[in-house]
Amino acid sequence: MSEIAENKIRKNWLYAFLISYGLGLIGMLFSILFTKSQVTQVLGKKIIILMLIFQLVFISGWGYLYYHCAYKKPGRKLLAFHLIITPLSYLYIVLYKLNFLPFAPRIDHPNVIFERTTLMVGLLVSIFLYVFTLKLFKLNKELKKRLVKIDKD
Repeated sequence: MSEIAENKIRKNWLYAFLISYGLGLIGMLFSILFTKSQVTQVLGKKIIILMLIFQLVFISGWGYLYYHCAYKKPGRKLLAFHLIITPLSYLYIVLYKLNFLPFAPRIDHPNVIFERTTLMVGLLVSIFLYVFTLKLFKLNKELKKRLVKIDKD
């Protein structure tokens, strides 16, 4: 694979990663702002600020790990974990939001349409991220083979 194609895969993967986690952050903000749960009523705005800080730290940590995996040290373990866990987590979210799980609460609220639309957009972006993660996984595998071959020579 050429150097230009490798850089294009890495760049597209990074864009899909940033958009995916940006949508997650925006979705969390909207769900906090537009739904009045008992937790936010009892604890007030402090819990919202703490949740936002936690979300930003969490995204930053995963972002650093993925960036390190994609650019600095082309590893495959984290990408393999992502390829396995992503479909399972989104399957759970879809089943939960569409009320197919027996323990999922019934939601009769006007924000349901907004939440489901946001979920579908997030799923589409995550599919792109998944495809680029698969390409990056194969790219890193080829790169490891080349590095091992160079080390043996």
